[in-house]
Amino acid sequence: MRKLVVALSLLATLALALPGLARAQGSCNPDSETIPTSAFHTDLAYRWAPFVIQDTAGSGNRDMIGKINFDNDWTGRNNWENLPSAGIAPYLYYNVVETSTHYFVFYHTFHPRDWNNLFFGTCGPDPDCHENDSENLLITIRKDASTYGEFRSMVTKAHSDFYQYALSGTGVSNGTDDLDNDPERGFTLFVDSSVGITDPRPATYIESKGHGVCEWWDNNGPTCSHPNDKVGTSSNDGIYYYPDRNATPAVPPNPSGGQWYNHKRPYNLVSLWDDVWVLRSCYGNATGYLFGPTMTYPGVSGNGSSLIGEAMDGDTYGDDAATAYWAQTDTSGQGFTAGEWGFDPSATMHEMLTFTDTWSTTYTYNPYFGIQ
Repeated sequence: MRKLVVALSLLATLALALPGLARAQGSCNPDSETIPTSAFHTDLAYRWAPFVIQDTAGSGNRDMIGKINFDNDWTGRNNWENLPSAGIAPYLYYNVVETSTHYFVFYHTFHPRDWNNLFFGTCGPDPDCHENDSENLLITIRKDASTYGEFRSMVTKAHSDFYQYALSGTGVSNGTDDLDNDPERGFTLFVDSSVGITDPRPATYIESKGHGVCEWWDNNGPTCSHPNDKVGTSSNDGIYYYPDRNATPAVPPNPSGGQWYNHKRPYNLVSLWDDVWVLRSCYGNATGYLFGPTMTYPGVSGNGSSLIGEAMDGDTYGDDAATAYWAQTDTSGQGFTAGEWGFDPSATMHEMLTFTDTWSTTYTYNPYFGIQ
């Protein structure tokens, strides 16, 4: 299977070089298909939705999480220009796939800009500056007699690397394709009664500018360090986001010069199936198209084609540099190709980590493969 995936990935890469093939405008009619998001999956996603401590730099508007269509359109290449000076309201995308033994809950972040100010105070010839920014994390939950299952592990995505976290005493250890050699590192779950959350859940840290995601306690650690880390050090400005399905998200006030824990703001979840996956065939350099480069993956199809978006369309500072949520991969040599983690988390997580749980790799719900 791994060889087939690699071969198809190479074919997709070759197709990018052929004019009029992978870069052609695809069918862009999301209303032509319906992918259901069950009420239970939404409840499950809110139950485990993380606290998000977002580091900010400057006024903070460039570091706020939100919707891809914050500017009321689905064009990828105008998001840098359309970012309001005040920032955007907070949302996280989510999707759930499941087997008979486990739930796999993805949370996806979006920032309109991946930026830096090292070139005379602004972006210059720096590959870290580009339009659109997509990072995500995956939570694995074991099904048991309870309503929402038992937490097992979390994997975060920071730039080109995965970081693994598991609770002690849950029977989770390093796997055959371990990525960071230490899946635990004192990981814990948190509550915050000040915002009405008493169900333990993960807390994540997002760096400013580059927006890599780590577990909160790991944000300044040697295993997940970033040059833009500020929260938790001498400069504590930032925004503390927490999930609240009953709140109406609003643009946070300017956090500059404040303390992140004094800037608590609720966020909502948005189904990836409803808002983004149905646009996977909207590719091309044109108004109204979300994706640029395309890819293929065995068993996955677009809207009338085998091609699906692999990266968001962007043209400011860097072309098409924000990877689609389902195409995220680790580039440190562990061998996971684009799509394996996003489309097939059961098989991939079982390689990343060792679980003592009974484990099934047969999906009972996975719309990527048409299993609903």
